[in-house]
Amino acid sequence: MSWITLALAGFGVWLLVEGALCAIAPDYMRRIGQLLSNLPPRDLAVGGLVVAAVGVGLLMLAVRTA
Repeated sequence: MSWITLALAGFGVWLLVEGALCAIAPDYMRRIGQLLSNLPPRDLAVGGLVVAAVGVGLLMLAVRTA
């Protein structure tokens, strides 16, 4: 599996999940946005790094098992 195929698949899944959440629970998504805007920048940055690390791990797992 090429990296472009993997990137496109990952981006497609991301859009699918986010779009479905906005369609199914728009009020919840709005509350999450407000919660994130109220977080201190350091907490948001640390959370982003953790999520990015999990994403890298999942991508590595997907490439090794493909």
